[in-house]
Order: sequence, then structure tokens, then C-alpha cells
Amino acid sequence: MIHRVVASRYARALFDAAFGMKVMKTVTDEFPAFLDTINTSKDFRNFLYHPTIGAADKKRVVENAFKDKVSGVLLEFLFLVVEKKREVYLPYIWEKYRQLVMEYEGRAEAQVFTPFPLDDVQRDSLRKMLSSITGKQITIEEVKSPELIGGIRVKVGDLVMDGSLSHTLQQAREHLLSIKVH
Repeated sequence: MIHRVVASRYARALFDAAFGMKVMKTVTDEFPAFLDTINTSKDFRNFLYHPTIGAADKKRVVENAFKDKVSGVLLEFLFLVVEKKREVYLPYIWEKYRQLVMEYEGRAEAQVFTPFPLDDVQRDSLRKMLSSITGKQITIEEVKSPELIGGIRVKVGDLVMDGSLSHTLQQAREHLLSIKVH
């Protein structure tokens, strides 16, 4: 839970700085490359996340490794994160930042859980329906979920629509169990 609060605050600060300096697209392009380094380099990750290594040493390594690869706004932001010992929250900060950018641009991502792949007609129909509900341009990410049996479950931000067969069966089961028989 704390990661959400921390991520929201830092993502908002980065978004406001990037927006104010008109480098939102640049930061959006650069941040994943920094995270990719964390994910692919065990040594870098262990160094960056190590609690006894001082902020000055971490900042020096980040600067040497990324000063020519990221904008000044992102580099200064990374320094702030290191100074405040919030390095482990960087993946969560990225997700929140990405959500803020998408929201600003009038876009949203829908996770569509389905036991079968959607065809183009289904995907376009779902995209149009979700766009009309949310008022945003929708990008669909399909997630294979055979446990749903049939139907689909859709998640757009905090909105969840469950039209899966497994959900319908669960509701029917709960209803039948709640009926008192004399």
C-alpha cells in the first residue's frame, strides 16, 4: 500500500516537472531504458537498492552511467529519488507516471482477460465500447486467462467489468447458497 502513495507523489512531481519544462515525451521515452538497466543488470540493481551505500555514491554512479542517456529533468529526478532513499519504488513510480501521461493525453489502457484470443472485429468493437464509456482513446492489452471458461473480464484503471462465465457461475452459486429452504 505504501508503494502506491510514494509512487503517486513522486510520479506527480516528475509529471509536473516534465510538463512544465515541456519534456514529457522525452521523459516518457527515457524512463523505461533506465528501468531496463535495473532489470537486466543484477550488479546495478543490487548497488542501487543497497541500503548501506550512500546517496552520494549512488548519484555519482547514476550520473556517470546516464548523464548522456537521459534528460536533465529525469537525471535530477533520479538524484532526488536516491537522496530520499526511494529507489525500490522506481518501477511503481514509472507506472503511475505513465498513467498520468496517458490521462493527460486522453488515453487509457484496458486489460482484457479472456480464455481465447479476440479477433479484430471483437477487439475493435470492445475498443469502441470502452472509448464511449471512458471518453478516452483505448489501447487493449489481452491477457490469456483460461480459468474464465468463457466471456471476458475488462479492467480500465479502477473500473472492472466482469462478463466471464466463471464470474456468472460464482454469482449463481452464491445466490443459491443464500436461499433458505424450509
